[in-house]
Amino acid sequence: MSEPVMIEILPTVFVSRLASLGTAVRFGRNVRIWGPTSIGSGSVIEDNVQIGHPSPRQFHFPQARDADYVPPQSLDSLDHSLRVPTVIGEGAIIRSGTVIYSGVKAGHGLDCAHNVVIRENCTFGENCYLRVGSNILREVRVGHNARISGVVCDWSQLGSNVSSLGYLLHAYRTGRGGLSEPGPVLKDFAVVGRAACVIGAVTLGEWAYVGAGAVITADVPAHALVLGKSSRVIPFQSPLNARRADRSEVDFGSTS
Repeated sequence: MSEPVMIEILPTVFVSRLASLGTAVRFGRNVRIWGPTSIGSGSVIEDNVQIGHPSPRQFHFPQARDADYVPPQSLDSLDHSLRVPTVIGEGAIIRSGTVIYSGVKAGHGLDCAHNVVIRENCTFGENCYLRVGSNILREVRVGHNARISGVVCDWSQLGSNVSSLGYLLHAYRTGRGGLSEPGPVLKDFAVVGRAACVIGAVTLGEWAYVGAGAVITADVPAHALVLGKSSRVIPFQSPLNARRADRSEVDFGSTS
């Protein structure tokens, strides 16, 4: 018999023969490390985590005829088809319930809260923090020191020191699935508040600030506040000036 593709290095911890682990990596239970995945030294991988998970395109098996009997098979055979490396830098903390797909590359200090999903071919700089339940879709690019919550759609680009706590979404102008649309672009130090929606291929300039609950469908210039239901843009010269904005000029979503 051929050697197993996955090696059980600890109870219920299965690691591909193609993977490489740094020193002092700590694992919980029910963990699977797929394909050519690299995990940096000093990382912590909690319970029920998968790293290097195959993409949906890799879940294609030959279709048997109705008359054929196909015995049960292990998904381990998919491991041979994984060729794109997945890289998790040193000192990462990947909490329970998280799934990281193949091709993801993250710098050191990645901090994933519980039940995070990162789809294939995303890149992250150093010291990024992904809050509970974050859903990062395909081909997303993120700089250093970013904080992310909510949803980030395919092909979004987030700079360094960004806080995205709402929803970055496609415009879906065609009404059809399976088509590629560019995602939003957040420049360095931009902030998207809780439950705010940034829709389509719009750009938030450096230090732009989108308040909680706002809906953005057009570019926001650098050093601007967008607050309230009307999503009114209020320019300011520096981040400190945000504190000095005249409240009489800001629509905070009142119903009057």
